[in-house]
Amino acid sequence: MSFPLIYIQSPESKDYEKFFNEVLKRLPGDVSGIDVLVGDTIESTGELNEVLLHLYPQLRRISAEKGFTYRFDIDVLINVPVPSKGGKAFCPEDEKVDMTNVEYIPAPVPARQSKDNYDWGLAYKEVETSAVGGTFDHIHDGHKILLLMTAFAAKRKIIVGVTGPKLLVKKKFAEFMEPLSTRVLKVCKFLQKVASPGVSFHIYQINDICGPTGFLRAIDALIISQETVKGGEFVNNYRKERDYPAIEIVVVKVIGGDGSGDETNNWKGKLSSTDIREEEYKTLH
Repeated sequence: MSFPLIYIQSPESKDYEKFFNEVLKRLPGDVSGIDVLVGDTIESTGELNEVLLHLYPQLRRISAEKGFTYRFDIDVLINVPVPSKGGKAFCPEDEKVDMTNVEYIPAPVPARQSKDNYDWGLAYKEVETSAVGGTFDHIHDGHKILLLMTAFAAKRKIIVGVTGPKLLVKKKFAEFMEPLSTRVLKVCKFLQKVASPGVSFHIYQINDICGPTGFLRAIDALIISQETVKGGEFVNNYRKERDYPAIEIVVVKVIGGDGSGDETNNWKGKLSSTDIREEEYKTLH
């Protein structure tokens, strides 16, 4: 079942909060998610990171205010063609899109102040193979940011390491951890949705610190969050000892990942995998 599509042109320079509010008010309560298609071409991982850190918290907060739970899916689509036809779509009244079945919403979309310098990192499809690793338990917005950044950078292949069960026994509420097969399936479904045509993806189980970066020579870039910078350094030291080429480390901000205390990192409805497992626990007790 496809989600309702929300089309926005320029989230790097416009604030769509009032538009999102109007759209989410129009959605029936049984809708399980939304797709948000960005019309502008995103040029760099820095720009993409800034856009995602603005959109995901805003959309998650508004959806929570409208009564949607943490299970409500939000998928941001970038650098993909606008579908000429499909299900229900919403677009701001002042922005036009060549699609059928579009409802234009009369909501103001004012300019917003964005960062001037976000040309860091990698350009779109700059490297042959990019990689990312994680638990990907109850896949959430932070996971999606990492996966989107990895898919964005890859020209040919995406490598994803998914943590195996032996490394997760000490996690809080571990009994509510999704099995490896479920976590892998959800990662695959998301990548099928956001990866560029012709780019393949390969999933490996992580049983040690390095995961696939420790035994796959042909990896050009590793996408990591700020709190795992030391892990990136360890990976390159490990590869150097084995005469493997160094990997370019791209450090990205994820929601709640830098402890800055600004609105980006403290928003209503923010949940980590641990929080989600706790919510699952509470439903049974």
